[in-house]
Amino acid sequence: MCLKAGEQAIALGQGHFGPLITQTLNLLGDFTEAEVGAVQRFLTDVRDAAQSRRHEERSPTGVLG
Repeated sequence: MCLKAGEQAIALGQGHFGPLITQTLNLLGDFTEAEVGAVQRFLTDVRDAAQSRRHEERSPTGVLG
């Protein structure tokens, strides 16, 4: 598994986060493949949870408590 950021993603990241995006990408170079896989799984699960929550909030029948 390999996480990479394309040029457009890096440019957008630098515009929003400044040098943090470059430091973040450099940090990934120190992770093992298994660690990167765990990070990717975690971020994917967080994204999916946020999307699910947003869908529930927009649903006319969704009741959040």
